[in-house]
Amino acid sequence: MILLTGATGFLGSRLLKKLAEQGYDVVCVKRSTSDCRRVAGFFDRARWLDSDRIRLESLFVENKIEVVIHCATNYGRDDIHYFDAYESNLVFPLQLMKYAERYGCRYFINTSTFFVREIEQQRWNGRKVYMDAYVRSKDMFCMIARNHIEKTGMVFINLQPEHIYGMDDHAEKFVDCLVKSLRENVPVIELSAGTQKRDWIYIDDVVSAYMTVLDRLPCFAPGSFHHFEVGTGTETSLKSFVLLAKEKLCSSSVLEFGKKQMYENELESSCAANEDLKKLGWKPQFDLEKGIEQMIEEK
Repeated sequence: MILLTGATGFLGSRLLKKLAEQGYDVVCVKRSTSDCRRVAGFFDRARWLDSDRIRLESLFVENKIEVVIHCATNYGRDDIHYFDAYESNLVFPLQLMKYAERYGCRYFINTSTFFVREIEQQRWNGRKVYMDAYVRSKDMFCMIARNHIEKTGMVFINLQPEHIYGMDDHAEKFVDCLVKSLRENVPVIELSAGTQKRDWIYIDDVVSAYMTVLDRLPCFAPGSFHHFEVGTGTETSLKSFVLLAKEKLCSSSVLEFGKKQMYENELESSCAANEDLKKLGWKPQFDLEKGIEQMIEEK
């Protein structure tokens, strides 16, 4: 039995669908205010509980949870409410870990972020990074888990996806906004210089990474910590991504690179070291061109 958080989100909903297709027994925890449109077609394929209406411990008391897959997140884009990000990305998963250990759950699969690269060299110097509360809260949880997992006897697997893309992520996310504008042939699209390099990973490849890890869970020793970077292993600039999307959509929009400023302290380059994940039997099926084509067909 799997406890899945963030099941109504972009990644979580795709993962839930795959888990249901493969016959897993899934319990999903969400907020009572969550938007469930992404899971409307298979809502009845899992059990749903609202985290703000139950005691979290009851999830483990009433269900024999063997695996926790933690996909829920808060991006903390509004610094005024930074505590919400820490509560969602640090306090909530720590509570999950506590009850998972207490009630004999064997595996905890966490979803990290490639943006932690921003703070790898300067965790404690006080310098803020892009989406600071989100990045630091994610990093803190992973550090705590690494330091204490041996005592719990559980297996902790940290999956760190690179820049995930695909349709129906969020209306305010870069890729969704870009594709919508290109489809509508918005006359002029203003962008940054687009020099940021990313390891663009199609959503279906990310889901397959989680499924690969699930299949290999018996291989991991109790009380161990494992980190896997989920990406193609190839960097491509944001500008190249945008130009390819425009080409595939046959858009007439004029792209004005350099009109917008990059976010302060934004990560300039990120690429997955995916060798360890490949050793488990996973490999990406979508290069950038194929992924963009598939993304366009989805809409």
